[in-house]
Amino acid sequence: MCRSRMRPAAAALFACAMLAVPPIEAQESAPGDGVAPRKVTLRGNAYDEYPVEKLRERGIRVPDVPDDRNAAYVYIDAYNARVDLPPDLQDAFDRATVGDWPKDDSGRPLAEWLEQNRPALDLARRAAAMPDCRMPVFGGDDEMLFALLLPTMSEHRQLARMLAAEAAYRQSTGDAAGAVESVLTLQHMANHVAGGTFIIEHLVGNAICELTSQTLQRLAADESLDDAVVRRALAESESLAAEFPDWEISVANEQAMILDAAQRAMENPAMLPEFASSGFAMTVDSSVDEGWRRLGRRLARLHMPDRTVNRQLKSHFAAVHAAAQPAAPGRPAAWGLNDDAAAEGIPIWNVVGRMLLPSLSRSFELDVRARSNLDRARINLAAAAYRRRHGAAPRRIDELVPAYVQSIPLDPSTGSPLALTSGDVAVPMLDRDFRIARPGGSQPAPARPPAIVPAPSADGVAPRSSQWRQYVEDFIKRYRLDAVQQKTAFGVLEQLERRAAAFEQVHGARLSELRARLARTARDAERKALSEEMNSVAAPLNAMYEELKQRLETLPTEQQRKRAREAGASGGI
Repeated sequence: MCRSRMRPAAAALFACAMLAVPPIEAQESAPGDGVAPRKVTLRGNAYDEYPVEKLRERGIRVPDVPDDRNAAYVYIDAYNARVDLPPDLQDAFDRATVGDWPKDDSGRPLAEWLEQNRPALDLARRAAAMPDCRMPVFGGDDEMLFALLLPTMSEHRQLARMLAAEAAYRQSTGDAAGAVESVLTLQHMANHVAGGTFIIEHLVGNAICELTSQTLQRLAADESLDDAVVRRALAESESLAAEFPDWEISVANEQAMILDAAQRAMENPAMLPEFASSGFAMTVDSSVDEGWRRLGRRLARLHMPDRTVNRQLKSHFAAVHAAAQPAAPGRPAAWGLNDDAAAEGIPIWNVVGRMLLPSLSRSFELDVRARSNLDRARINLAAAAYRRRHGAAPRRIDELVPAYVQSIPLDPSTGSPLALTSGDVAVPMLDRDFRIARPGGSQPAPARPPAIVPAPSADGVAPRSSQWRQYVEDFIKRYRLDAVQQKTAFGVLEQLERRAAAFEQVHGARLSELRARLARTARDAERKALSEEMNSVAAPLNAMYEELKQRLETLPTEQQRKRAREAGASGGI
């Protein structure tokens, strides 16, 4: 959930709109006639669907989705068909959703409860197979966008957790193919909801995407999985990952929602005391508190300069869009804005703006992590299937192409193509402590997996990675580096190995081809041209090698250098 700076009154509006929705229970939907609002009954609560035309009038991007292609109303049927979880099974259900199907006495009643929910889960599968989804939002025609309700979100997430539990149950009973089917339904559900109207829907999509990744990761270790089932699942998952909706669309709608709220406040000054009092009642000292409240009430009587308010809000969102730097080859996704400082840049008199602006950096970060983990889980599933088929793990990630994956994904958390590691897991997952780079503070980087597996050279030349490692080992021996220095040296090597591996994913085949042609060519002119081209292509690698040597040179102390010189003069090492 993205953090908000809103004070009590404005925060209550936001909570009402996004989270604090009534418990949901049974649905009916009648086709709308384009004028009268569609009536939807959701688990016992009746709602008026907010008109799509009104959303568009207020600047919200809403796709045209005909009812016969819209999965939303089938999902709502599934929410209605859901049977509530007995409270005494909550712990067992929580374990099952993370793949730990209970082996104690709670396993049987949990399986029976899932069977009771078969109609709901089958409806979810039917909805997930539909091409499009636009979840309705609920509220009266004259409601602020902030006051619209999204009661479908908690239901969608609960249904997703039920499917994850179903996957664990199927796997525990030997039905690995059925578990794969459950997890693909999850991924469809993530895509459907992530393309919704508001950013909370995208965040729910990210959460379900993470659930999909965790379930895929567990399935990778299942030795009973049929290779053909895995290949079909990987093809579908890869296609869905490419279609996962963009974070930027949700942010654009968030901007429209906030501008709408500001405009409503400008047009209706009676709303301003709520913003003002919530914005200034910030201290426990009653005398000071009363002073702020009086100032708030006076500000509420003023005519706020609406153009300036809008300009400041639009400038803030322009900075947000500029701050969200997507990953590119050689560059990880990054966030280039200090949210707190940017919010403080809104003048104190702009009470509406200061109360409404959310912090969006965390939602961007969650989106990056969800995308990265889905790619990682898919590669792990592919690598495990390759090992079962060939009797050994792949030495290079490109050995998975095209039998298991169509291409090697660019990891948004690093800006480099994913690479296999020498650990038990082909590509480690990013955990909850993952943080992207942000200004104004240091966050921990994702845990680094083990060193990259050296890829044997096709032309018989010693692998570049082996040469670099040998240089580091020789350097350590020459200067007799201590344990801390050695750890630093190998850390430098690992960093540069990762950059080099990303480069070789793109240019390695060309370099091998040039080496082979050079070995076959006898004519001097042609050899010279090939050598020049090879040096040109390999220039970034050579620069990395020089960087490695320069960074290692900073490690030895003067005493170590002196000892190395003396050993060299005497012929020692």
